[in-house]
Amino acid sequence: MTDSTRQERSVPKLRQLAGPGVAGLERDTPVYHVDIDKKELDTLLAHPVEFFKRLGVGPEQGIGLNGTINVNIVQVNTGTQAIEWCCYVVGDTTTCHNH
Repeated sequence: MTDSTRQERSVPKLRQLAGPGVAGLERDTPVYHVDIDKKELDTLLAHPVEFFKRLGVGPEQGIGLNGTINVNIVQVNTGTQAIEWCCYVVGDTTTCHNH
């Protein structure tokens, strides 16, 4: 992938749901959420640590502390091929489901 191709692709928006900086949930384990498309899911599956670093989270935020992230895929039978995936990351585990 060239630098210009990278710039053209939009970066998915990561939201922090719990952990330091989230009012009322500051003491909870950091939890993040991101909606991604199939192409981004392929990137996540191939390189999960790098994927989340690109979104701005890593060991400093409690994500992938050991340099690895396990990815769990939960497919809900929708009758059509999934277009979007909803992913949650906590520590060294990401769970994604189609919607």
